[in-house]
Amino acid sequence: MTREYEVIVKTPLRDVSLTIESHTTGKELFDNVMTSLSIVETQYFILQYKNKKGNYRDLLLKKKVLSIKNKTRESPLRFFLNVSVFPADPFSIQDFTAKFLIYRETEVLMRTGDLVCPKHVAKTLDELSRNESIDEYLRVVASLDEYGYSHFNVERADGMPCRLSLNGKGILVATGHSKKEISYLSILKIQKSRKAVTVKFRERNAQALIFYTRRKEDPKDILRIYRRHVDFSSRNNKALET
Repeated sequence: MTREYEVIVKTPLRDVSLTIESHTTGKELFDNVMTSLSIVETQYFILQYKNKKGNYRDLLLKKKVLSIKNKTRESPLRFFLNVSVFPADPFSIQDFTAKFLIYRETEVLMRTGDLVCPKHVAKTLDELSRNESIDEYLRVVASLDEYGYSHFNVERADGMPCRLSLNGKGILVATGHSKKEISYLSILKIQKSRKAVTVKFRERNAQALIFYTRRKEDPKDILRIYRRHVDFSSRNNKALET
């Protein structure tokens, strides 16, 4: 008889308790969670777990769920439904549940200071949130300069401190008053080492860029977020072609 395992998925709506088997994949668990929550526009979300160091890690869709058992202290296994990629126009999403989850996560980012905005805008957002004006709230949030970005404090190869930011369009490198935008289409690949990431370009004569990170987990996180955005763009382009 096949053994079953209980898993718990934490979401802003409610906790979802499911049973899986030893061969259940991340994709199968993800699909079951989406069905349980009646989410149709699933492309914006991801399941994550906390490793033994307390860092969030993505549940890989192609691997078996139980492959993470030795990487986490949670028993039963606990996962978190989070936004993977923020849509450019979240207010236009037709799936209300998906829209609500994106709204809730932007609220969290505002409270933690990970999404910075001017004080007068923050006041407007607070009022819209109290009135549950979700569409207008998301319209204002999406207009913020830092909406959809993941930020990392790094150093260039010459030792200059800068901020490396990733969103749906590409990478933004900000140094002092200068900013350089790098489209994902121009990038051949990003490689990580223990304390650095290297951006290599498709253009044959383009010089690779090396950024040294301050935290040991940053190279892995930068590569993970880069792959998320590239995969999301690839899926969307295929959907448009069909």
